[in-house]
Amino acid sequence: MKKTTGSFTTKINRKIEQKRIDSVSSRAIRSFSHIIPWIALPTGRLSFRSAINIVHSVISNFVNIQQLQKKHITNIPVIYVDTKLDDKIPFTPEKVKKYLDFVPYFITPCSMLIKRFGLKKARLLSADYLDFIANLYKSAGSIYKYCLTTTHRPEYFEMKEFRFIHKNDPHYLCVPSLHICIITGCYTYFRDMFEKEHFTQTEKDRWNKELYRNALAIGESVLYVKQHSVNCIPAALYMMTALHGSQFTTYDAVDFINNLFIYDKRISLQDRAEIANHINFMYERLLLEGAYSDDWREPIKHWLRTYAAQTGQSL
Repeated sequence: MKKTTGSFTTKINRKIEQKRIDSVSSRAIRSFSHIIPWIALPTGRLSFRSAINIVHSVISNFVNIQQLQKKHITNIPVIYVDTKLDDKIPFTPEKVKKYLDFVPYFITPCSMLIKRFGLKKARLLSADYLDFIANLYKSAGSIYKYCLTTTHRPEYFEMKEFRFIHKNDPHYLCVPSLHICIITGCYTYFRDMFEKEHFTQTEKDRWNKELYRNALAIGESVLYVKQHSVNCIPAALYMMTALHGSQFTTYDAVDFINNLFIYDKRISLQDRAEIANHINFMYERLLLEGAYSDDWREPIKHWLRTYAAQTGQSL
């Protein structure tokens, strides 16, 4: 009787699982809510702790660093990291919507997990993921506390999104670009999860492609709206490889670099090649220095000191 009951329960569970798979497998990840995770995840012990952890990390390693500097409570050195190559990328205001899509991009997969697995398992999977994102903020923050970096962004206020950005972002945290760290971290993290949690081939094919393409679009947007320089990209990719090399490999980094702007006909092939070569060269230089350093941060700090000296800035 117990065996029959167990078999019946297994069949029911499989039906429930298949029903969940059928309900989500045809959907794009961007179609899931980016609000639900903030409501549902804090209801679990582990996921509550992780939700608090990421909020604390964002405030400590992003918001406070900028605001304390803006209010002259701290006095961390600030250098400009622009390069002439940035002029080859046209300022494109309409890309600001994609730039601001950054938070929904990394949080909506948690909504998919809730629908795919149910809240109990989704809490566990999401808790680990949110801790991963929180640690990216912490790692980048350790560079920001050493040196703040900025660019000469346009004084453009014709769209409400830009008015919001200029009002709320003092623009001191460029190297490494957290946008780049988190979007590359997101798509490679879920690529690994899809394998470990035995997602269907249909789900893997659909969602890996979507997450990667959106990561590229957001990565391009940080340059289109002039919130970052091309010099901000390689430091972020290096940080990801140095800290999470089994997940974000050198191949992933080079592939990401070489696919930037491939669909933008306004940027000539020669200019696009020059941009890619510059980012690749700086990324490889950081990797090489990192191989001989006990601290992954030292190659970035060395680049900041060198760039400041080359451009007549003090650090």
